[in-house]
Amino acid sequence: MFSSISWSQYVSTLVILLACYYAYVAYKYYSWELLAIVGIKKVEPGTTTLTTAEFKQQITAENHADYLSKDPGETDLSPVINSLEDEITAYLQESGNDATKLDILNSLKQICSKYPVLKNVDSRVVLDGFIHKAVKGNCAEEISINDIQQLWR
Repeated sequence: MFSSISWSQYVSTLVILLACYYAYVAYKYYSWELLAIVGIKKVEPGTTTLTTAEFKQQITAENHADYLSKDPGETDLSPVINSLEDEITAYLQESGNDATKLDILNSLKQICSKYPVLKNVDSRVVLDGFIHKAVKGNCAEEISINDIQQLWR
């Protein structure tokens, strides 16, 4: 039986069978990838294609002002103010009621020196009021608003 088949017939049959096998595998598992090469794309259900006009409407023109630096007045300082208030509150709780006026003022001046951005803020009156109210219960001597305003210099 093997003597009736030549080598050329065997090789050509093997090549044809391998080609059929790879064509089946490509069709079964890679059909959409092969169609995409040709230019046919799969459309998923539920998705819509955009026309050129719709696509242009979705793209907004860039505003040059978005890339410019912001004015200092627009900066939100509330996280810095909250941090200062938290640090002052923590210090006053740790210092206790027996701390002297000079010790408290020196410590508060050091704390305030860590926040130079708050030196010229419009809400300094509110900050000074907060510090005065917080210090009032923790110092044996009376600390005035003028003393607290000196902390920022």
